[in-house]
Amino acid sequence: MTVVDVVVRVPSALGPVAAVGSLRWQPTGRRVVGGVLVLPKDFTVSLDGGAVSVEVDPTDSSWAWMVLEQFVGVPARRRYFAVPDTGPVAYTDLVEVAPDSLDTPLSVSPDPEYAGFYVIGV
Repeated sequence: MTVVDVVVRVPSALGPVAAVGSLRWQPTGRRVVGGVLVLPKDFTVSLDGGAVSVEVDPTDSSWAWMVLEQFVGVPARRRYFAVPDTGPVAYTDLVEVAPDSLDTPLSVSPDPEYAGFYVIGV
């Protein structure tokens, strides 16, 4: 299991304050762990003071975690993540994956050694 630390803030007139809401975690598919079938049952964790730590199974190339973010005053958002097998890890450091392929999006950045060229990678 990997511990994921989540901290969420929302803007206010006095600066960022703790968000109120929850995260619904659900595996994208069935998987086998140690010869046991694990079904994709969801569970919900609520923020306490804008934060929560949650233990989840690390993912592999066959599945990801779908997380439904539900925060008061903000439209709900569905995201898909790969979770490493080491932790704890910050929620903001999780790698987002494409829901249909579970691939990570390519990153494109300027090449620091060659002006006008770009580095393409994951």
